[in-house]
Amino acid sequence: MKHLQMKYNLVQMLYWVATCSLTGYIAVFLQWKGLSNTEIGIVTGMGCILSVVVGPFVSGLIGQIEHLTINKLLTIIIIYQMLIFLLITFLKLPAVIIMILDISIITLSYACVPLLSMICMNHLKVGHYINFGLARGLGSIAYATTAFS
Repeated sequence: MKHLQMKYNLVQMLYWVATCSLTGYIAVFLQWKGLSNTEIGIVTGMGCILSVVVGPFVSGLIGQIEHLTINKLLTIIIIYQMLIFLLITFLKLPAVIIMILDISIITLSYACVPLLSMICMNHLKVGHYINFGLARGLGSIAYATTAFS
């Protein structure tokens, strides 16, 4: 059980470090790509608003698609985000395309929060105890440490 707890702690910590990096440097990155402060505000705002709608939809895919697991879905989302980030970074794209792609990265990032909770709940359902509060607390410490750096 300690091994499972440590793995879940690590998942929470890595997720929140990545989220902090994404949100903490988005303004610098998008300004580097030529977007204005207004456009950056639109991107971050739309990403957050859409995540409220997309999060439950993404979570619902687990029960709707046969053989789709939380781990597979998270892997697909992370690969998509990495590919989109690489496209935005290395290709000269129009501002509106950069905005749409970055909105999708932000939206999917925040839509993963329920999936992380589902991992814990699934383990609890089968009798494996995981201290969600500890893992979430370590995730918050990892976020704060990353933000401070």
